[in-house]
Amino acid sequence: MNRASVALCALLAASLAACDPETAPTPTPEPEAPETPAQPEPEQPEPEQPEPEQPELPEPEQPEQPERPQPAPVDVDTVGGGQADLVPAPAPWQPPPRARRRMNVDQLDAAFRRTSGGIGWTEMRGNREVDLFVELSATLGKPDFIQITNESLEPSALFQKFLDDAARQVCARRIEADLERGAEPVLLPQVDEAGEADIDGHLQGLLLRFHGRDLRVDSPDLMHWRWLYDTVTFVGDEVTAWQAICATLYTHPDFYSY
Repeated sequence: MNRASVALCALLAASLAACDPETAPTPTPEPEAPETPAQPEPEQPEPEQPEPEQPELPEPEQPEQPERPQPAPVDVDTVGGGQADLVPAPAPWQPPPRARRRMNVDQLDAAFRRTSGGIGWTEMRGNREVDLFVELSATLGKPDFIQITNESLEPSALFQKFLDDAARQVCARRIEADLERGAEPVLLPQVDEAGEADIDGHLQGLLLRFHGRDLRVDSPDLMHWRWLYDTVTFVGDEVTAWQAICATLYTHPDFYSY
């Protein structure tokens, strides 16, 4: 083999080695540059849109107002030719009313006997009738002129309790006397030939007798007592109703105060 053939074979071997990827040298990768963050683009203001022009509307026509008649001045002639004043004169000064006070024990006992037709608050002890107003006078505030010299006229709770006891007993005895018909009835109403009684008229008489008030038949105050009568008769009888009205009349402030 000559030298030219050897050189050609060597050149061919070198070219094949360069084309082989396994034997070819791997190039060193260059370091990548860090990425720069993207800068936000500045917001561009939006162009203002022109507002559409509103068409002008015609103003509504106002209706013509009718002419109002003008008042004609009138001459005022005062009574007697003097000056008139629209503000009334002030009412004359009056002293304030005093506070209500209750009856004393003697007045209360007399009022019970007068309104009940002679029946008082008493009880039998053996053969002797004891007046409880007299016996309980010290408890009800009557002075003994040793320790107490002024009588207490306050409607205390103890006074109300004794007044209620006296009213219940006197009314029960008055009802018994009216049922016997031995005398003119006080609490029970009188009936006519048809057997009917004038309830409103009898209530008027009782209020005048116990409280000294003369009321009309259509008075609202009288209607309160008629309501009490109707309520008791709805759950009981007429005798119980008049007994309840009697006890209420005695315990009402219009009876024991002035």
